[in-house]
Amino acid sequence: MSKLTAQPVLLAVEHAESQPTRRTVDLKGVLLWAWGDVHHPKHPDGKYTVDQSFADKMIHAFHALNDGGQYFPALLVEHEADGRVYGLIIDVYTTDAGIACDMRLPAHIHAMIERGELLYISASFFPKYKHQHTGEELENVLSEASFVSKPHLKNIPPLSDVYAHSETGFYTHQPQDNTMAENKTGAEGVEHMEDQENMQEEVEQMEEEGEDKMQAIEAKLDRILALLEPPVEQMEEEEEEVEQSLQEQVAELKQTLAVKDAQLEVRHALPEADDATVGQLAQLKLANPSLYNSTLAIHQSQAPAPPVIDQPIGGGEGNEPLTLEQAEAMAEEAVGSLMSAKVEWFEKNQPQLTKRYLGLE
Repeated sequence: MSKLTAQPVLLAVEHAESQPTRRTVDLKGVLLWAWGDVHHPKHPDGKYTVDQSFADKMIHAFHALNDGGQYFPALLVEHEADGRVYGLIIDVYTTDAGIACDMRLPAHIHAMIERGELLYISASFFPKYKHQHTGEELENVLSEASFVSKPHLKNIPPLSDVYAHSETGFYTHQPQDNTMAENKTGAEGVEHMEDQENMQEEVEQMEEEGEDKMQAIEAKLDRILALLEPPVEQMEEEEEEVEQSLQEQVAELKQTLAVKDAQLEVRHALPEADDATVGQLAQLKLANPSLYNSTLAIHQSQAPAPPVIDQPIGGGEGNEPLTLEQAEAMAEEAVGSLMSAKVEWFEKNQPQLTKRYLGLE
């Protein structure tokens, strides 16, 4: 399969058959630069000329790097290094049309080209580069080439003929005046055609400069938005922290309410119990209900029983009305019985407190 030469039709790329492994396909004769001047805002001089000297330096740099163990230039998409490689440039050379290359592609990428999903190629290079191993100062070092949706340079043909308007290639639509100029003879026709070409070049140059300015404006807007808006990761972390804090507060509130409910239940079951005992039994109820029930039964069995009043309230023997003296005597007897029961309970369960209260210590 021969390398490309100048052809009258725009489609000038040969597609190689699949390799024996059926995993890669070599695409030969892909035009990267056409001969002539190229205006570019990122070049130190604002423009550069693609001529034989330019090409010789690029070819020398390509072999100096890659024959010396460096990696072949990678194929990307829209000049974005997202970690994915769509193929490699394995050779660079000149043709009648300009600087061309051979590409080695995975089979599925080659299929995308044939389907017209990857249509144009745009190459990138370093004007100056120092060889990392030899220290040689190289020029026009091809760094990568990217698949792009529209051509970035003039006179670069598409990679596929899927959008061709005829079986032989792409139609070139010319203005009516230009067609008429082709039929003219003499200096008038030549001059008219040159004017048409100059105007077309100026329009294309203005379009390229406008696109570069728009890209610069979009880049500045992106940087401003990045400064105004916090990173998505930071916002997500803050939301997670707030949610976790709320969940902890809700859990703490539920625990507090559960303790209060348990304390009320213990207080109802043991009206005479002190606060410390109530608190301990409430915690036990929440932690181990079965052990709480048995412990509560023990406390209830040890609690003093209220005194029993045999006489009905408001009446004496035979339910006769009580005199004031009889009522006072009965009240004094009842209080004395209650106090005696409390003293007996304290002497049995809290002997130290009883002695301290009676002044025996």
